[in-house]
Amino acid sequence: MDDSSRHNGARWIWLGLVVFFALLLGLHIVGVFTEPIHWDEFALMDRGSRSWQTGVLQRSSRPGLGTLLVLPFTSSCDDPVDAVRVARLVWTVFTVAIVATLFMLVAALGRREDKTENRIGAWTAVVFLVCVPVFLRWSIQVRTDQPMLLFGLLSCVA
Repeated sequence: MDDSSRHNGARWIWLGLVVFFALLLGLHIVGVFTEPIHWDEFALMDRGSRSWQTGVLQRSSRPGLGTLLVLPFTSSCDDPVDAVRVARLVWTVFTVAIVATLFMLVAALGRREDKTENRIGAWTAVVFLVCVPVFLRWSIQVRTDQPMLLFGLLSCVA
């Protein structure tokens, strides 16, 4: 195989990955508005609202970072469903950052001399993660897990 055909093949693979992840991101954003809101999302928003009103962090046996992160969405909350949907859009940033950080971590842990092979392994890990149905559903919901996973992965990369 000559270099030009290898380069064209890599370009098509790259284009396919970009289209795949753009489609997934689009479907994720659609899911923000179509996936039912779960009681624990309302409970987290309620803890944020009560924390805002009382000035005391309502933790409910949790560390409290998730409650702090939802404070901006509950400070002037007139419609709880709308507040959850806006928070879900912001939580999409956490999900994208988790996937990107996982890529960086797996690529950095690769033991191959050829960095291309390390990136192929990282892309494989990321594709396997984002194709898991539980991850797809869970990643839409406002939970304390996403920020914690992101910060944990970032600490591993650092």
